[in-house]
Amino acid sequence: MTFPIRREAASNKNAIVPENPAFEAFVKGQINEQVDKYTAPVKSALGERSDTSIKRSNDASKKISAKVLPKPVAHIAKESIDAAEPISQKAARVAINTGIAITTNKMVNKSVDWAKKH
Repeated sequence: MTFPIRREAASNKNAIVPENPAFEAFVKGQINEQVDKYTAPVKSALGERSDTSIKRSNDASKKISAKVLPKPVAHIAKESIDAAEPISQKAARVAINTGIAITTNKMVNKSVDWAKKH
């Protein structure tokens, strides 16, 4: 599909392509669709790996607490660790998703800039 803006620029190699918000929105939409398709499995895999790591770390902390601390204190530590686990998992997933979003957003913007110039 050729956009009118592209035909105009193609006919005159020295032409500067004017800003076209509709074209930029279209290109960003297409790129974001592809980005979402390919980053979803990565986000999921990293999230699962992070959840597993947090679970393993929390289990180790509970075992150490049970061995080292007096029983009532170890019980409180276990309850605290259990209460914090979902919060830690959610925070890790937010960090993963934010990192991927920032990276892909920069890539999308660079792609749109490139498309405007070519």
